[in-house]
Amino acid sequence: MRFSILSSAIMAFLLSNYALSVAIPTEASPGVSAPIVQSANPRIKNSREEQAGAGVYMSTEPDWGYRETQGLWQWLRIVPNLCHDLTVYDKNISSFGPDKGLKCIVYDEHTCKGNKLEIWHPGYARMEWNGWDNRVSSFNCAPDTRPSGF
Repeated sequence: MRFSILSSAIMAFLLSNYALSVAIPTEASPGVSAPIVQSANPRIKNSREEQAGAGVYMSTEPDWGYRETQGLWQWLRIVPNLCHDLTVYDKNISSFGPDKGLKCIVYDEHTCKGNKLEIWHPGYARMEWNGWDNRVSSFNCAPDTRPSGF
């Protein structure tokens, strides 16, 4: 009993103090790369309002993690026009949404290859409706160039 309490305390400490890597950038064009390491720990700033810069919000559960009560969820800062390979969230995304002003293309293979789906703000709370639940392996986002009003 004493060992299980101690190991639970150690695990809680480790999870609360160390970020998990969720995306690895890959080159979209020669010479372009940028490090992206964000936390999958819900205690670290994850909501769109708590972060600055362009990004996407994703969750392993539908409806944005049932309003951030289940699964993993996270706002992830991105570098526009750069392919981002997923690690922790690889083929495990049920909600995905880019920030306002961005258009993202998600892919079912790493390095932004394979079948793709375009997603605009606010994204999809349920990726299952279009056959993309637990299918995304990488994504690329760019400024949304559609005329205003869309």
